[in-house]
Amino acid sequence: MQISQKTLFASLAIGLVLSACATSSGPTRVEADQWQILAPNYIEAAKKAKAHCKSLALDVLKVTKRQAYEDHIEILYRCSKE
Repeated sequence: MQISQKTLFASLAIGLVLSACATSSGPTRVEADQWQILAPNYIEAAKKAKAHCKSLALDVLKVTKRQAYEDHIEILYRCSKE
């Protein structure tokens, strides 16, 4: 059984798109003032969280929980003025 080049290329493209979506996430509200971010590493997660706080006109980022998994890290954080 032979697979055409178009089918192979389409399968690879779909796989790459799906894997990119699974490796990182934007801020997700967990509670009224608590957010969650998933990223491949802590530095990227912290940068995204800090950018999110800044977009809300808040400066201080307080990470309340950090959990590592096989291929990513999850942080829970809060943004505040102080």
